[in-house]
Amino acid sequence: MKRKETYLSRDFRETAAQRFPARAKELNTAFDMRLSALLAENADASKEKQYHLQRQILPGIAAYETLLRAMQVPVATWMSVMSQSSTNTAIVIWCIAAAVYERSHPQ
Repeated sequence: MKRKETYLSRDFRETAAQRFPARAKELNTAFDMRLSALLAENADASKEKQYHLQRQILPGIAAYETLLRAMQVPVATWMSVMSQSSTNTAIVIWCIAAAVYERSHPQ
């Protein structure tokens, strides 16, 4: 069963196609694989939590991790790329990315 595309997923794909056309397929594949893994890891979440995980949280994390690994560029660079998408998408992804980055780079 194919899952419904979210606005975060759509904006990720649009950004990849516009900014990195030569690598768009690679980035989309990596994004899809990571999102599928995250969904599987959270399959036992409550119905209420599933809605937010599937629509916002997990696609944002998948986008962050895909760009971090696949692009191998500084966080500031990919934040700039994602800001080319809708404002809401950029804000959500930036917040998630900032939280994950802080956790992975303690001072």
